[in-house]
Amino acid sequence: MPEGLHSFDNRSGSFPLYPGPFGSKVTLPRSLPLPSREFATERVYRTKISAHRHVAFMAYKALYDAELLNEYLLPITSVVEPHLEDEVKEMLQDVEKRASTANVSIQINPWTPAEDDTNGWYAYRLTISDLPPLFFFNLSQQISLPDDEGPLLYRTGQEPLGTTLKYLGRIGFSDSRIQKAREYTRMLFWSLNGSRMTWDKLDFPYLVLPIDVDTKWEGRRSWLSQINHSRGASHLDEFFANAELFGEQFSYPTDLTIVRNGFQFAKGFRFVNWRYEHLSPEEEVEFRKYYERFQDLEITYPLLVVCPLPPRTNFLIPTAPKTESFREIKLIFLLPSLSAVTVLSRPEAEYAFLLPSILRSLSLSITIDSLRKTLFLSSPLYYIPKSMMLTAMTAPVSGEHTNYQRLETLGDTVLKFVVGIQLLAEYPLWHEGYLSKKKDHAVSNVRLAKEDIAKGLYRWIIRDRMLGKKWKPNYLATETAIQQQVTAPVQDNDISKQKKPKQHQELSTKVLADVVESLIGAAYLHGGFDLGYECTKFFDLGLKWRPLPTRIETLLSRVANHEEIPSQLKIVERIIGYTFNRKLLLIEALTHASYERDLRTPSYERMEFLGDSVLDMAVTDFLYHAHGKNYSPGHIFLRKSAMVNAHILAYICLSASTMVDASMPGPGEDGGITVHANSEVVYLWQCLLHSSPRVLEDQTNTYARYRRRKSDIDSSLKEGTLYPWAELLRLQAPKFFSDMVESVLGAVFLDSEGNLDVARDVMRNLGILQILERIVLQDIDVLHPVSRLSLWASKHDKELEYHYERAKGNVSCIIKVDGVEECRCTESYRGRASQEEVKFMAAEIAIKRFRLRDVNVDYNLLKKKRGPTRKKKRPLTTITRL
Repeated sequence: MPEGLHSFDNRSGSFPLYPGPFGSKVTLPRSLPLPSREFATERVYRTKISAHRHVAFMAYKALYDAELLNEYLLPITSVVEPHLEDEVKEMLQDVEKRASTANVSIQINPWTPAEDDTNGWYAYRLTISDLPPLFFFNLSQQISLPDDEGPLLYRTGQEPLGTTLKYLGRIGFSDSRIQKAREYTRMLFWSLNGSRMTWDKLDFPYLVLPIDVDTKWEGRRSWLSQINHSRGASHLDEFFANAELFGEQFSYPTDLTIVRNGFQFAKGFRFVNWRYEHLSPEEEVEFRKYYERFQDLEITYPLLVVCPLPPRTNFLIPTAPKTESFREIKLIFLLPSLSAVTVLSRPEAEYAFLLPSILRSLSLSITIDSLRKTLFLSSPLYYIPKSMMLTAMTAPVSGEHTNYQRLETLGDTVLKFVVGIQLLAEYPLWHEGYLSKKKDHAVSNVRLAKEDIAKGLYRWIIRDRMLGKKWKPNYLATETAIQQQVTAPVQDNDISKQKKPKQHQELSTKVLADVVESLIGAAYLHGGFDLGYECTKFFDLGLKWRPLPTRIETLLSRVANHEEIPSQLKIVERIIGYTFNRKLLLIEALTHASYERDLRTPSYERMEFLGDSVLDMAVTDFLYHAHGKNYSPGHIFLRKSAMVNAHILAYICLSASTMVDASMPGPGEDGGITVHANSEVVYLWQCLLHSSPRVLEDQTNTYARYRRRKSDIDSSLKEGTLYPWAELLRLQAPKFFSDMVESVLGAVFLDSEGNLDVARDVMRNLGILQILERIVLQDIDVLHPVSRLSLWASKHDKELEYHYERAKGNVSCIIKVDGVEECRCTESYRGRASQEEVKFMAAEIAIKRFRLRDVNVDYNLLKKKRGPTRKKKRPLTTITRL
């Protein structure tokens, strides 16, 4: 500035441009270990550029003299932290690509007993609803159930059946009940599953035996055994009596259970009654049609009246609510001489049907107990509730009622949140790009899969499926041999090069990674971030772990007191409804990289890195716990994408404001000076600390677009049924608007010493949570227009093409379906952003034309798999024509 500019001499109102000479001053970041960070040149240079160059050289030479640069003068980080140079090089590499599968040993068999256990069988009392109780024996380990309550069993059209399993103690291998239990167990299983069993194999790892013997049915089976022995019958029909002989012998009893239309495991039916009345002509036609393979068949009475057995075999899956009356059961008539009666009482038939499901439930319980005692015994993870851990370890392929998918979605967010805080504290000199890259390496699926294999967690992933119609019991001899292979760990951690030994299987590496994330989700649900941290620490991930409070304390210890506070701070605190204890954190959150003034703080990128994780964590946690929704991972992702994106955050930044006093002194009516009261609105975006004309221009232009579209966006967010994707995109807000919101959230979280609830309060003050709550409560349609159109084209086997044309300062997007133009949208061309905007608008027009948002449309239908596709067609094409 020219000398004497502020003097009272020569007050003509115009001043000549200062011709020079010029000087320059530069201030280096406070994180550098230098005795002085300010460098200045004397005012002796003819141009500003020359002055800047000389002062830059002075600063760089000082860095070199302080040995803060290597021989190539780069990079600064590896010199300040020389022990991290190799780590930086490794971090800068691309994230390792994930192999599709890994060769691992099969899932453990929970029924295999320990080799050194010689104390005999574990004995229990098993009760299934109001059925007579049973003894239950197993060898592998003691089964522990909460309050002795076993699984609920669901049968169509009936109330769920409760089960209990009460531990009685241990009995020796030679106990007289064991041999009886083996034979009784074989009888129950053979009656329904004998075609998949071997008669002579009795080495079941679990056994059942009635506590009270049913003498009537014991007598009937004794009679059948004598008949079979006298005839030299095969063991295949050991428990199947000819219905005609059985009826004659026992006076056609009505307490029969299962009837087969022949022997040798013919099709089974449920017994209804005996038919003594002759068939009507219509019934006889149907009867002879059923037995058409027999010529001139003589009908003898009584006939067996039967109906099909219920198709349901897995009774662990809850039945759907009954929405309509059941269809009339079709009755079938069978000739007793050509039919077989299964000699089981009604309770025993129930046992035969229900025991496979009970055994499945118990096997899952034993699997989780084994995991806890083997892998987590000395870890806090041991205390995760069994039901929650079971869900976390259950893969979708198992077909169980619950699986890990929802927990995996939550755990993925918790993992990134915890890892982000660890990195932020561990590497104080790393910028946001380095931190993001390092986090990507740590949380990548390939890393998680390797840690899964290293820990041996894969052995407890529940991935086998209960196939009720193909179910067969386990045997000790076979399973023991297999288990010796299962317990052998995978030696080579290079999952892309695993060999395939016997009893190993190819398992998706994504499943291996998902289970790690689902366990983290379960840990967080049960014990908050403390247990979530312990779970992530358990899997190492190649990081240096410290408890989250310690990391927060480390970050806060680096925040110095700052006496020079910009005026914007108090305004921002009023806007967000939070007063900072450490003002420097807010200064950092508001400081753009272009800001030239030395406020002894870096720009907001590191704080934005933290705030992004805080926002993601808060939104995901809200959606996971949304009352009455139980959102699937896909639905969580859709709604989270609507709230965690640059467009909506920029809108929040443009909208957040407060009224400030703008009173100014001026001449009063009496000729004196008086204060004229006034107020004005100050917006959050106006509080950004920057020194860039380009940023100022972007702020002005974006705010102008915001004012034009504010009413439409507000109306859609507060009253509409559709999420305003297109309107938000038309704001064309630069990234620093959304970055500002995230950096402020990160600063709030850090200043509140890691209190996520405080960050949630700020999100509510900014209006973020209100939008999210309305999306959930009113089921706002948040599907992206372009995604909706692509899903529609995929479902209906249509070829979708986007063509762009630029002419005379305009850009047009043409949407073609199967080569036919369906719609066109044209807007002024203002760069790449306007091209994306016109694509949105064209997609919206196409959606309206195809009526993809009609009332009562089930949008889930858009996600169904399509039929066979035409191979020569490409489903989506984008063409740009200039």
